[in-house]
Amino acid sequence: MAIHPVIDQVTARIAVRSERTRVDYLQRMRAAASERPARAGMACSNLAHGFAACAGEDRLAVRGLTRPGVAIISSYNDLLSAHQPLHEYPAWLKDSVRAAGGVAQFAGGVPAMCDGITQGQPGMELSLFSREVIAMATGIALSHEMFDAALLLGVCDKIVPGLLIGALAFGHLPAVLVPAGQLHTYKFLVAAQPVLDPINPQRTVLDNGIEWSRFFTQRCAVPVSFEIWELAILVRLTNEILPFESRDAQRFMNLYYFTSDKQAHLSTLAHAYRLEQPIGAANFIDKIVAREERHRFIDYKICLRIIDGLLRRRFPGLTPAQISKDGYRDLYAEMARGAVDGWDVGQYQNPNYFLQILRRHTYMGAFSHPKYGGNAGAAGWAYLEEMFRGPAGESCFNWRRSIELPLGTSADYLG
Repeated sequence: MAIHPVIDQVTARIAVRSERTRVDYLQRMRAAASERPARAGMACSNLAHGFAACAGEDRLAVRGLTRPGVAIISSYNDLLSAHQPLHEYPAWLKDSVRAAGGVAQFAGGVPAMCDGITQGQPGMELSLFSREVIAMATGIALSHEMFDAALLLGVCDKIVPGLLIGALAFGHLPAVLVPAGQLHTYKFLVAAQPVLDPINPQRTVLDNGIEWSRFFTQRCAVPVSFEIWELAILVRLTNEILPFESRDAQRFMNLYYFTSDKQAHLSTLAHAYRLEQPIGAANFIDKIVAREERHRFIDYKICLRIIDGLLRRRFPGLTPAQISKDGYRDLYAEMARGAVDGWDVGQYQNPNYFLQILRRHTYMGAFSHPKYGGNAGAAGWAYLEEMFRGPAGESCFNWRRSIELPLGTSADYLG
């Protein structure tokens, strides 16, 4: 893919301006690198403090000075719903690193602000500053010189950059950003025989050599069809299609999320997402245009590029991701009328036709089985469960009875 000339020019200027400091940084990183575990050069008294809190096999591994040490740095707290899966990650990661022949230690936690809580409050003024604090906290955790690699746990536009900035101060160490998502493997039972999902192309081969179908949760989704800038536009457009900003949706959130206790958050609502978000619809579309709806892939590629150029002309100095809701609502209304000011009809004649494709895919993603990439945490089904009730107040949409664990309660359906 050709690089835009402006991006190419800016990159070249940055390369020239940063040459001296970049060369110095690379020299320091090369000097810091070692083929031996970092802790091998420590004095006995320092090393003793490093494994004092360890137990069993891990304690022996740290003392042995042969197994690589891996730092775990997490931004988990109880306030961010998107971070809830990270609560159990350190224990899982320690087991996995141990099985691979290393030893992992929880090196430090970093602060993580929830903009949803602080929005409109004085605390919001600290939001952007928190990135520098996160970077410093990451650097402090890695400064113990006990580690040969790092696992960085977190999501968010301030937390991830902060973790990365801090890790780059120790650029000689390999580091992996671990998102707050999960990978699930599954098979269908047909005539009592397990078979792979014939629709989902994602497969994985386990250590025992057996192949399974797999799916990612929303926070762990890897784009396969769209580029990042295209997904950013797609997320904003699907927001204007889904019904979750309605009064009924707000009632659902007030009843089942905002006023619920911590135990409910950790059990029935562990995977709940704010319903003004697209609950994985963009991820679903990214996957479905690579499979069943691949004949619509070209529609998205053409129209998203038209929309990108149109929005940049309407809002100079802003990226499409930064444009207000009103900007997208106006665009949506124009597309619904089939007349968008500035639309390139030479490339794609009818914007309303593309909108109908987008609406169909968005609703499919919001209310289909979560294994297909949308309906994150079954939030779409929970919305329907709350919306449709019988004369006695009972729900007419008991999806849990028909769906397998962990989202549902059925012991028979193993899809």
